[in-house]
Amino acid sequence: MAIMGLWLLIVLYFDPKIFTNINEQVPILTYVLILCFVLLLNIFWLYAVYHLTISLFSVFCKSPEIINNGKRSTNARIALLYTTKNDFSKNAVLSCLDQDYDEFDVYILDDSTDADQINHIDQFVLQRSERVFLVRRNIKEGFKAGNLNNALNMLSNNYEYFAVTDADGILPRNFLSGLLPYFSIDKSVGFVQANQRSNPRQTNKFSRDLSLNTDLHWKCYL
Repeated sequence: MAIMGLWLLIVLYFDPKIFTNINEQVPILTYVLILCFVLLLNIFWLYAVYHLTISLFSVFCKSPEIINNGKRSTNARIALLYTTKNDFSKNAVLSCLDQDYDEFDVYILDDSTDADQINHIDQFVLQRSERVFLVRRNIKEGFKAGNLNNALNMLSNNYEYFAVTDADGILPRNFLSGLLPYFSIDKSVGFVQANQRSNPRQTNKFSRDLSLNTDLHWKCYL
């Protein structure tokens, strides 16, 4: 209501002012171009009002309760699924292995096509074969969702919980142990999402500039 109400006020205030400055003798093409300009301007105002309103209202949102009861709610086995396609990150996988939880395994779901990437992943798995397992598929259908579904179909009977991380995601040590207690809140809870933050050690200026938008998106919108 706030978004649409504020947007309509702006449209009703500015649009008539624009049209009153149009000479009745202007060519039809000019009039069409002005209409297109007004339409795009209204769309711009809608996006601007939307982002402004969401940011303002997020200040008054109640922060979710953080559960930290100091004990493990379960010793359930967890499969941590690491998805990659030509973007393998050793540091990201190492963060998956460095968890303060015992009953878990890491599965690298590799859809890579680059020979160097494939070889790099093979060498990594050989060095850490006690807890890291490799899953590849011959037919790469369904993109990332297909990659995940393929692994879930293989592993669904062996684990009670599944955690998913992207190729560039750096997980905190309490990622698994910190999320598990939320499943005990209610039996209907089947999915828990962790907040994300941008990596402060970006290698290029574009990524560093985009980091602010990423953090705002998670903090204010989600």
